[in-house]
Amino acid sequence: MNEISEGLKRARAKGESIEQAKASFVNAGHDASEVESAANMLSSPTNEIIPKPKKIVRKIIQRKKPKPGKTIQKVSNYIQPEKPEPKFQQKVSKYEDKPKFNWIFLIMVIIFLILLGILAAVFFFKPNLSELVKALF
Repeated sequence: MNEISEGLKRARAKGESIEQAKASFVNAGHDASEVESAANMLSSPTNEIIPKPKKIVRKIIQRKKPKPGKTIQKVSNYIQPEKPEPKFQQKVSKYEDKPKFNWIFLIMVIIFLILLGILAAVFFFKPNLSELVKALF
């Protein structure tokens, strides 16, 4: 019963008459007496009044017919929007440019080689270094 009354309210809100809505529910397989009682409850003065929606006015645009002999084929109404220009310049690599010489890398390689030489000296001259350290302290 509640389902029928809600359906009748929705139909009224869409602008259908009560008679059309009732016929629609009866055709859908609902009991005619239930549909009638729901319609009576809906039209009773205790229920709130549902305002009818405003009619939507649609403009019909008249298009000029092309002159005979000219064939115009319109594919789409779509207008492609303009792409905004990027705010930053994209950096493109160039293969023909030689990379800049990296001085930091060269300094690190030299320090590594010096440390490697010190390690080799300690390994090979361990007995001599231990005597030197004892003599100093």
